[in-house]
Amino acid sequence: MTSKNIKPELPGGFRDYLPAETAQREHLLTAIRGVFEQYGFVSFETPAVERREILTGGDPEFDKEIFRVGLREDDEDLALRFDLTVPLARVVAAYPQDIVKPFRAYRIGKVWRGERQQAGRYREFLQCDVDIVGSSRLEADAEIIVVLVEVMKALGVEDAVIAISNRKLLNGILQQLGVTDELAPKVLRAIDKLDKRSWDEIAEELQSIGLDTAQIEELKKLIDVKNDTVDVVLDALSERVTDAQGQEGISELRTLAKLLRAYQAPDTAWRVDPTIARGLGYYTGPVFEIRIPESEVGSVGGGGRYDTLVERFSTKPIPAVGASIGFDRLFTVLQKKNGIAVEAVGASVLVLNFADAARDICIAVTQELRNAGIATEFYIGQEENLKGQFAYAVKRGVPVVLIIGDDEIKEGTVQVKDMRAGTQDTVKQQQVIAAVQKIIAPI
Repeated sequence: MTSKNIKPELPGGFRDYLPAETAQREHLLTAIRGVFEQYGFVSFETPAVERREILTGGDPEFDKEIFRVGLREDDEDLALRFDLTVPLARVVAAYPQDIVKPFRAYRIGKVWRGERQQAGRYREFLQCDVDIVGSSRLEADAEIIVVLVEVMKALGVEDAVIAISNRKLLNGILQQLGVTDELAPKVLRAIDKLDKRSWDEIAEELQSIGLDTAQIEELKKLIDVKNDTVDVVLDALSERVTDAQGQEGISELRTLAKLLRAYQAPDTAWRVDPTIARGLGYYTGPVFEIRIPESEVGSVGGGGRYDTLVERFSTKPIPAVGASIGFDRLFTVLQKKNGIAVEAVGASVLVLNFADAARDICIAVTQELRNAGIATEFYIGQEENLKGQFAYAVKRGVPVVLIIGDDEIKEGTVQVKDMRAGTQDTVKQQQVIAAVQKIIAPI
């Protein structure tokens, strides 16, 4: 009895990347790693699974987003990481003698969130994180922002803008409006959606949270400062915000602006935007997001200062600042925006395998090419004739095809076909490496 076929479908919120897209992604990731390392950041890794207590910090809001892990009901309470920042904080607290501070770290890894699927947002996605742990100086914040500017430049996204605000400014505004500490996190999460929703929709959510009409209208006046000139925005905020914590946030933004100019970050690459809130509760100072004009997926990355997060796992307060690039969102935007002109990297040479008598010689030639550092594939498919194997070579886009049949065995030669030029030469077996290198050198 034949079992019923299972549909080869993925669950919602997950996706596959075939070789062409994987090559494009690796090309972008190489550029990102290059910028991170140019700025002196080092990489390390953490497990995909963490204790749930580590990830949530006791915050019930996170429970809705986390994938729990376990084989049995009595297993330890574990979950898949939902970001790379909390595991970083755990590592810093766990290895105080091994990590020299300030610790300049980057990680590129998958994270998982049980979110509703929408454009550019998945349940499993890749993040590229860069952090400085152990420095309270605003130079650290500036370096992280400059790294983001340089990453966008390296990826050819010339119109990307880093929008910057400060949690102290936003907290001060909420205190000025009389918003309670209990409601403040919910209000910040609502404000954080302004890049995806209209103000009317946000106002409706704020009302449902518990703000009255006067508070909502005043909030809009305080944060709705739109101007491309940073100093104009900060001056306007200074006039409107009276709370001491809010003024401290504005002062930090002024210093940060001076630092970014000292780092020669172009004024067109960043701006102050008081509507930037960042939804996660652990931010304590400057916050920022990467915005790409006409993007349908909202911000493609962001971060900020989180001076109290490491304290969850340590008796010592350790200041930190960092950013995360949502790589899958960014990849989606770049595919639609500019396209990514990178081909899948596979074999440079295909050695055909159509004559039984020539098989061992073909294998030997294959190994010689591999030992010479040339990516080489030996045909082991189902096609047994020359025509079928050539068709495979065309589909794979292999630049060079080697042909060894009965005649070539007798003469000790190899037929070398340049698939791009459409030319074919006969060379001695001893000359095959040089002949192949001559063809692939310009590629």
